[in-house]
Amino acid sequence: MPSLRLDPAAEGRGHRSYAWFYDALTGDSFRPGEEDFYRAVALRSGGPVLEPACGTGRVLAVAYAAGVAVNGQDAEAAMLDLARRRLDALRQTQPALAQVPCELRAGRISELHAASGQGAILLPLDGFRLLLAPDEQRAFLAAARRLLRPGGLLALDLTLGVGPRGDLRTKPVVGPDGGTTVARFTRRHHRGLMYERGTYWTRWPDQPTRTEVSWDRYRIVEADELADLLAAAGFRVHSVSSDFLGTPWVEGDGWAAVVAQA
Repeated sequence: MPSLRLDPAAEGRGHRSYAWFYDALTGDSFRPGEEDFYRAVALRSGGPVLEPACGTGRVLAVAYAAGVAVNGQDAEAAMLDLARRRLDALRQTQPALAQVPCELRAGRISELHAASGQGAILLPLDGFRLLLAPDEQRAFLAAARRLLRPGGLLALDLTLGVGPRGDLRTKPVVGPDGGTTVARFTRRHHRGLMYERGTYWTRWPDQPTRTEVSWDRYRIVEADELADLLAAAGFRVHSVSSDFLGTPWVEGDGWAAVVAQA
């Protein structure tokens, strides 16, 4: 196995080469209460809803299926292609959605591409930690605050503090070509204020079996720091829970679902 050293050229490669694998594992997978949480935020906001790291559209589709106008962006074209297919499939089963605005575009999370007057901005699955420096996080929240109309909502869920350690294995998944099978092995570790995840992708029946590595990086964020960042950007925290079912968050919980209001 390759050594565990960060290769800048491999950063994010998995999302480009294995978007279908990511979607197979997470596309229809929700934690208890997660769909209801994000659907309620979207409906309460009245839309439009912006998800600036929408991936393959898992959460964006929840808002869209509820009849709320959506804007999605992602840095990887392969992820957006799958998001587009997911939203197209919804229109096939719910023809009335053809009248609901929907836009997908390429863009990094640090560069919000949407008109002002958004009803809600969503950052599921640790999206906020993709902003790798305090200045980036402050700039993102300031931009989000400007895009939201008065009373608009920012909803996010994220790991607080160091978060999980250790390794993760995934059972093999057959690729879209029907002939290539891929499995992944993930090594997680922390380096200063960064949480790094190295993912080794093994493909077969390639001859010989081929292994590739990709990297994801996240910034470690503490609860007090998040509260200060939100307040400095002009957000008022509306609710904080330790799960998507509304269990009140208490100091020391390592994860939170947060709704803040502009």
